[in-house]
Amino acid sequence: MESSRIDWIIANERNYYGILGIPRDADERDVRRSYLTLALQLHPDKNINNKRAGEAFRAVGKAYAVLKDKRMRMIYDEGGVDRVHGLDAEDLSIKNLMAALSKLVAAKVLCIVARRAHAVEILRQRHGWVDAFTSWGPADDFACLQKSPREAARRIVRKVFISVFMFFLCVSVGHTFLQFIRRTPNEGSSEEPYRRLSRYNSNDTGATFTIRVLRGGKMTDTVIWRPSSISENDARALVLQWIHEMCPTEKLLSWASRERYNRTATLRVGRKLRAAPSPNRALRRKWAPKGWKVKFQEFFPITSAEDLYVPLPLCEGVG
Repeated sequence: MESSRIDWIIANERNYYGILGIPRDADERDVRRSYLTLALQLHPDKNINNKRAGEAFRAVGKAYAVLKDKRMRMIYDEGGVDRVHGLDAEDLSIKNLMAALSKLVAAKVLCIVARRAHAVEILRQRHGWVDAFTSWGPADDFACLQKSPREAARRIVRKVFISVFMFFLCVSVGHTFLQFIRRTPNEGSSEEPYRRLSRYNSNDTGATFTIRVLRGGKMTDTVIWRPSSISENDARALVLQWIHEMCPTEKLLSWASRERYNRTATLRVGRKLRAAPSPNRALRRKWAPKGWKVKFQEFFPITSAEDLYVPLPLCEGVG
């Protein structure tokens, strides 16, 4: 080998890829082929009188020892020679010593946590710089060898979980969809049949018809509008159905409003209550007050006739 090539290898002993003359994406076969070629050329037995060839041979051996191992090669790619061999003895400044000490402490802590959590292979895979400060035992190497079976088991568990989740999700969505399809119109809201009387088109003039309702003690005619898409008989039937369903509720609301205003708590039978008044209404207590709170409290929020409940126009005659 030429002396210039030997001098270049010695001067660039930290450039492992350059020493072997291979690219960074070279595979194991290329690394081994290049090493064997250089080792045959630089072997001390063939260069007995050339000491620099021996130094170059040792540099080639160091480069091959790192690049043939996938883990060490990954560490070298991430941080260079310093991460592979730790702290250089030639550079012992206080800054580098403190940095190395902090890395050593962090590596020890991470190793303890990884061994406790059975995650040594994950630590060595994601944080390769820890190898420069830690010595791994046979159990740790065994955990790394079991990495592939563990990853396969995790993938299987993940696929099973996703499959079960998607199965239950599909069953739930299908059940909801079937219920929606099988639902009859009567199961909808009470206002759904009366949407036919609504005005969806502002240009629809429609038509009107009259219906007799009780107002002020007399039967009076009330004009009601209907859209042109529904006949008068259907509209009249819907209005009568609405009066039959909604007016009893209006009657109860009107009665409750009057009772809270008049403070009788009776059904207007024309006589006073025979029972004793409630203690909550009495002006004075006939017994000493107790420490408990009353369960029911009577109050009358309606203070004037203007606050009375006003029923809907078609239900004014109820009550």
